[in-house]
Amino acid sequence: MHKALLILAKLVLKSLFAFFYELSGLFFSHFIQFVLAGLILVMVNFERKRTRSKEFVYLTLGFMLLCFQQYFVSTVLGLNVIAHLAPVEEYSALLEQALELFALIILTTAFLYPIAKNKESLQRIMAYNLLSAVGVSLAVFISYRLRPSPVEFGSHWGAWLFASLDLVLLCAIITYTLMARRKYALLVVAAASLWAFIKVCVLYNIAVFGSAKNTLFVLSQTLPIGVYALLSVAIYRQIAREYMRLHQATLKSKKRLQAIFDGITDGIIILDRDFRILNVNESERKFLGLPASSIIGKVCYRLYGRGEKPCPGCPALSAFESGRRASAAFHTSRKSHQEASFFEEEAFPLYKTSGRVSQVIVYIKDTSERHRIEERLRALDRLAAIGEMSTRIAHEIRNPLEAISGSAEYLAETVQSELVRQFTKIIREESRRLSNLTESLLNYAKPIQLNLASGNINTVVKETARLMKPEIDEAGAKFKLEVGDDLPNTVFDRHLIKQTIINMLINSLEAIDGSGKVVLATSFRRPGTASQGEEDQEPQMEDFVGSAVSHYRLGNEKLLRLDHVAIYCRDTGKGIPKDIINSIFKPFFTTKLKGTGLGLATIQRITAEHDGLVEVFSKPGAGTLFVIRLPVSLAKRGADPALQ
Repeated sequence: MHKALLILAKLVLKSLFAFFYELSGLFFSHFIQFVLAGLILVMVNFERKRTRSKEFVYLTLGFMLLCFQQYFVSTVLGLNVIAHLAPVEEYSALLEQALELFALIILTTAFLYPIAKNKESLQRIMAYNLLSAVGVSLAVFISYRLRPSPVEFGSHWGAWLFASLDLVLLCAIITYTLMARRKYALLVVAAASLWAFIKVCVLYNIAVFGSAKNTLFVLSQTLPIGVYALLSVAIYRQIAREYMRLHQATLKSKKRLQAIFDGITDGIIILDRDFRILNVNESERKFLGLPASSIIGKVCYRLYGRGEKPCPGCPALSAFESGRRASAAFHTSRKSHQEASFFEEEAFPLYKTSGRVSQVIVYIKDTSERHRIEERLRALDRLAAIGEMSTRIAHEIRNPLEAISGSAEYLAETVQSELVRQFTKIIREESRRLSNLTESLLNYAKPIQLNLASGNINTVVKETARLMKPEIDEAGAKFKLEVGDDLPNTVFDRHLIKQTIINMLINSLEAIDGSGKVVLATSFRRPGTASQGEEDQEPQMEDFVGSAVSHYRLGNEKLLRLDHVAIYCRDTGKGIPKDIINSIFKPFFTTKLKGTGLGLATIQRITAEHDGLVEVFSKPGAGTLFVIRLPVSLAKRGADPALQ
């Protein structure tokens, strides 16, 4: 019993001694090499997947073999520690050397790949080298198997051959790395040089000591830790440098794309499947009048005030469901407080790698101006048709009208009868009114030919006031003329502007109906130049401010933000009803029993030809104010630059 216990104790002590010796020496060294080789394998495989380059494919294969080699050696050493269960060490050493040779052949190809001109020839050479290495390994194995006397593999000629071939391949790696001039070349050259030094130590140990386990043997087993450490640092630096380069390139591309994205004048938003806004361009942000932080993350149909679910016919919803481009046109408001307008939306789906639509780009184009232009063109077509028809009718009426008027005058002169004189007077008056109507029709139908010249509006206003004095006196109106002293010279058609002022005065005189006040005024308007604390109030407008005032404008609204000359004509009549103020400039629209409906239409037409703006303000009990705004700068059409 005591003898058995003694034998067991000796076995345990021997196993523990062998375990700690091997663990502190060979096993621990090769295990660290296995971990470092695995780390390198993970990094090069990551680059292989990212770049899909053949260079990293070969690096992955090479380090995969080295990783397997270190795993195999660590396993053999571990099994050897546990009750000497390892395979025959001689054959395991042969397999270790063969795996290292195969790995170095593939790594040499990887380092040669960037500078090789003919990639296909390089791949064929690698295949031939691998086949040759297999043949060499089989020859060494057979030679070692048939050896005449027992000998360690480290003392066999095969060990010397493997070490020599490895040394040649490492010298090739050093040369090719220097030729490639990579930024990580120094680290790779250092690692390859250390590896080559290890092989020199192995060859020296075989030649001098017969592969005895001495200092050179320990160095050959532990120095590879430094090799793998240098290679891991080199590859990590290469990956980090490439990542930073790609990161900088990505940031630069992102900034460029964002600049293009924000530079598009139409609105663009990007939506996810929950209709939440992921991104918005600058044009749409300005339209909404909100910072980007208040837009991104919001549900689009709630942000635009369209309810609690996607709009009927929403192109984004269609794009999510069908996976195809969709478009729609709307006549509504994109904001709850804004008047209705026309706009078009186009939705473009973005797909995941699985093929499912994950996001949608919505392109929003405001087509309100286009619709207004189209409506204006249609109105012009209608007016052209009406004008042509009116011209023909006026011509057809003029001749018989002159005959009727002439006959009435003849009867009045030849027939001495009070009844005849009364009826012929009515005939002459109505014929004259009808003649004036036909003359107005012909004048309105004629194309306006501007005869622009430089001058002061005040001169024309004063002349027109003197010309209209008889009509003003006949109407019994209190008339006041207020002209601005600082009006600059501008370019306009003297005759047409005079016609515009006459029409405004006639309209005001008819509105006061025998009693009231009419004011004709001018001023030079310079928006934004009022002194601090002073209200930039226009003359003649003090009674036309408030919620009860009806207001309508037509023409070039940009003048409200630019320097311009304004002509005012206000009266103290009963005013214009709110429900018809938008129609007063339409041809033939009138509320007067004897009106033609062309006076205000002519005012608007002449103002538009001067690229101006006409406005009307009306308030019950305060009367009506007409404002004609004309640009100070030279008109683009038909003006002589010398007149500016």
